[in-house]
Amino acid sequence: MVLIEFWAARYRLISVLIVGTDLNNNFYQHILVFDSGFGGLSVAREIHQLYPSCRISYLADNAFFPYGLKSDAALTARILCVLRQAIDLIKPDIVVVACNTASTIVLAELRQAFILPFVGVVPAIKPAAALTQTRTLGILATPATINRAYTDQLIADFAQDIRVIRHGSRQLVLMAEAQLLGQPAEPAALLQELNGLLLQPGGAAIDTIVLACTHFPLLKQELMAVCPRPMVWVDSGLAVAKRVGGWLQQLAVNPKPLQPYATIQFYHTGEFSEYRHLPQAIALQLDSSQAVELCYFGVE
Repeated sequence: MVLIEFWAARYRLISVLIVGTDLNNNFYQHILVFDSGFGGLSVAREIHQLYPSCRISYLADNAFFPYGLKSDAALTARILCVLRQAIDLIKPDIVVVACNTASTIVLAELRQAFILPFVGVVPAIKPAAALTQTRTLGILATPATINRAYTDQLIADFAQDIRVIRHGSRQLVLMAEAQLLGQPAEPAALLQELNGLLLQPGGAAIDTIVLACTHFPLLKQELMAVCPRPMVWVDSGLAVAKRVGGWLQQLAVNPKPLQPYATIQFYHTGEFSEYRHLPQAIALQLDSSQAVELCYFGVE
């Protein structure tokens, strides 16, 4: 059973930013972006910028947040359950699993269970390896991603002759979530997490950092501000958006809507500590002129 409550209707939380929307392509498909929390907004932003005429919905499974602390078996069962109900309700044309942990664990099962295209994310190690001038790159990720075999395999495949230094941070995920809820990240706390990477042996040579969690690009400007030296920052958001574009070209063309989509539905499975300014914060992260409508999505 799925319970949907439209918070915007109940509490008048819709926020509209009156700015023109540029409909400059012929894609009008419905894209669902899925994550455990706000991290997938960094991917949804890239999709929205490339394909502004598409309809985008977002689903945050924040009742089960954070995914990185759950077992693989529990995550597989949960994600299959949540997305089965979400796809039935939202009826997207494409689903983007905007979470490294979820993509690694359950993407294959999702592709077997549904006929929809699924696009996942992986750490942007390949492009980062091509960018580093010192042949030393750093990876900032969750502890779960840092320790996964698929991360080792990406390094072996694309950065075999490069020194790779890793740091797993749960705190950056929590800071990114809190910032969307109106609690700015403290510079000292950000620097402490960054130093977990830069102060390791060999860290002084790092010139390129992979933001290997979709939450981390939400803090990119803040991380740049506290970083003690210039750095190239790489994430997978644009690559994922381009992969979505490949599917858009293959799918049947949806008819152009009579009017541009007025709202972005942001579904969430759990409660938030703050609602009043959340629609504005989400719209700003998406760089969108559309209203954001908060919709409670109950899963049983």
